[in-house]
Amino acid sequence: MGYADLINRMQVLPEEKQAEVFDFVEFLVQRNQVAPKPATTLGETSWAELLKNPIRIPNFVPLSRDEVNER
Repeated sequence: MGYADLINRMQVLPEEKQAEVFDFVEFLVQRNQVAPKPATTLGETSWAELLKNPIRIPNFVPLSRDEVNER
């Protein structure tokens, strides 16, 4: 069924039935709309999560500043 067929069928309906169709279409539109994503702050990003909970490597000892500068 194309738009023209739909319009032709709607025109033969009484106004109150046309209003029901429009209400139903509005319901379908609202139900199928994608909810907007809430705004995230920098503190909620995955980068912030990594900074809060860094990856731990067993037995890893980082070089000191002096050790780095010696190389």
